[in-house]
Amino acid sequence: WRLLAQMYADGLPVPQPWFAIAQRRGRWYRCALATSYFNDSESLWSLTPESLLRSELWQRVGQLIRRFSSAGVMHPDLNLGNILLDKQQALFMIDFDRARINASASVQPDAMYKRLLRSYQRYQSSNANSVFSAWPTPQRLLAWMND
Repeated sequence: WRLLAQMYADGLPVPQPWFAIAQRRGRWYRCALATSYFNDSESLWSLTPESLLRSELWQRVGQLIRRFSSAGVMHPDLNLGNILLDKQQALFMIDFDRARINASASVQPDAMYKRLLRSYQRYQSSNANSVFSAWPTPQRLLAWMND
């Protein structure tokens, strides 16, 4: 909750945290986090290949990742399901349960890029029966993200 509140206060595109509840039982705990909801948004995973595989979208995804890494945020589980796109084409990140902030320095985005590209390969495999035939390589997507 504190991590998300810090990112939200810093103006990063994340859901606004409302409250958190934690219950401890011995060595274990359960917790829940309530946040704002992004109306009319969908994850990149839910897009069609034709919608997902546009160079301008991946350029914006690269900008998003660099914005978080410049703020010192490391999202170790960045995947297509954790990036949302709304109707105005704004991008947001979600699911920060294992994320960390190094407020004193930016972090290198390479690990986040690699994790996202592995997610893309799973997306490609799950859409193998699609009529879409122009699948860019992960290297091409990385080049788009760094444009």
